Amino acid sequence: MSSRIIFLDTETTGLSPACGDRVIDIAALEVDRNFSPVRVFHEYLDPGRSVGRSVKVHGLTDEFLRGRRTFRDIADDFAAFVRGATVYAHNMPFDRRFINAELSRCGRPPLESLAEPVDTLAWARAKVAGRAGLDRLLSLCEIDPGSRLERHGALVDAELLLQVFLCLQGNRSRALEIDFREVNKADALYQEQCSARCRLSSP
Repeated sequence: MSSRIIFLDTETTGLSPACGDRVIDIAALEVDRNFSPVRVFHEYLDPGRSVGRSVKVHGLTDEFLRGRRTFRDIADDFAAFVRGATVYAHNMPFDRRFINAELSRCGRPPLESLAEPVDTLAWARAKVAGRAGLDRLLSLCEIDPGSRLERHGALVDAELLLQVFLCLQGNRSRALEIDFREVNKADALYQEQCSARCRLSSP
């Protein structure tokens, strides 16, 4: 395992990159050895196509995403952020398939050549002996899902995954005391800058 640890999540326009579905929300949350958040990579992306019915899952509309950066725009920054890290995702095969499809479109190497991807879903199933979707794990760990009750979001889910991960390791007290305020404040400022840039570039 790398000394750098990242919790990752994506939101997409659908279930199959082979059918043209794209990543529209990607978040990578880096933590220190005490699992305190230290920095975040978070981008909303213009997929170049309609989000369709997936809007019911993530709430990201075509209007909100139009004019945002594309994956090609952020590919090098993303690769630099995750390079050399151990990257945890809940259902990593799903996220990796989409990320690799995006990286391939940009002529970049796959995620597994940049980092060590780890699937927490399979690990969690062994821990709870049954269904291990994030919603169920949050309930079992008695962790407040917050805004996830209304819709999924890559950064929210990465943060909740960190808490679930600690809880399933037997450290619920640490999970509940994790402070996300600084990384969320930094992300909110960055997203406002991105929104302003979109408004300026709109005709």
